[in-house]
Amino acid sequence: MKSRDSTLVVLLLAIGAVLYMFTPSIGLITPDTVVTFAALAVLLVRPKSLPGLAIGVVAGLLGMAFSKSSIAWFNIPAHAIGALVTAVVAVRLGELMTGPVAWKPAVGALAYGVVSGGLFITAMLILGIFPFQVYITAGWVQVFLSTFSSIIICMVLYRPVKSVYERTG
Repeated sequence: MKSRDSTLVVLLLAIGAVLYMFTPSIGLITPDTVVTFAALAVLLVRPKSLPGLAIGVVAGLLGMAFSKSSIAWFNIPAHAIGALVTAVVAVRLGELMTGPVAWKPAVGALAYGVVSGGLFITAMLILGIFPFQVYITAGWVQVFLSTFSSIIICMVLYRPVKSVYERTG
């Protein structure tokens, strides 16, 4: 990755971490802005697999620092795999334009959120932290609601950030 790419990734991950630290819960859901801004960084930089995995590891460390979960350390592999899948999406997928609307950020945020969140709640089920009923009802509802907020934020920010990013290059 170029230094310009690394700078953008660090900046977006820092913004995501700060927002995550101060974002209040909305009901039982706390929008995961680390996931949102990590997905946005991967979509904009379009890294190959290994740098995408590295972005996920850093995002996982940040997520772990602010997690309220009993298995906070599992943020690292969950984010790493989520970022890896998003890196594949970013490289292989076109912009998916429908008029002025770019759908690529929606697909990228969906991939990152469902993969990382799904892995996290599945680990909680396997480790016996979640009973199966909670896993099915509350766990997946939280994953989908958090992912939905990531999709909205990524779709709003993708085009303006991409425009500035491309102008400075």
